[in-house]
Amino acid sequence: MKNKHILIVDNSVTNLKRAEQILKPHCKVSLLTSGAQTLKFLTKNNPDLILLDINMTDMDVYETLEKIKSNKDLVDIPVIFLTSQVDIESELKGIEKGAIDFIRKPFVPQIMISRIKMHLELYDYRIDLEKK
Repeated sequence: MKNKHILIVDNSVTNLKRAEQILKPHCKVSLLTSGAQTLKFLTKNNPDLILLDINMTDMDVYETLEKIKSNKDLVDIPVIFLTSQVDIESELKGIEKGAIDFIRKPFVPQIMISRIKMHLELYDYRIDLEKK
């Protein structure tokens, strides 16, 4: 994970700082607080994975995800939702729109790192297969 770049988007500075604390020893981390900032950031940056808060205030998370997935340069970036919600509808809708997983709040460091590492490895394997 050392050479990977993860974008974390959460409107809670506390959650951002906690996620940064967990992930910064393992990879490069960028922090944003809104969907609009995310879309602007992605015009000039291409992270390896995006952690996206399901409860953003400025822009609906599903709208943000749809805009990411509709861009040919961004469509393959894995997106994991961050959520304190556990309802099935949110999970189903997120997966249908293109999220690959969910990480629950409050964050459990070992689970967060393991899930991210697994999805980054799967993404790398997929890219290697496509090249062959």
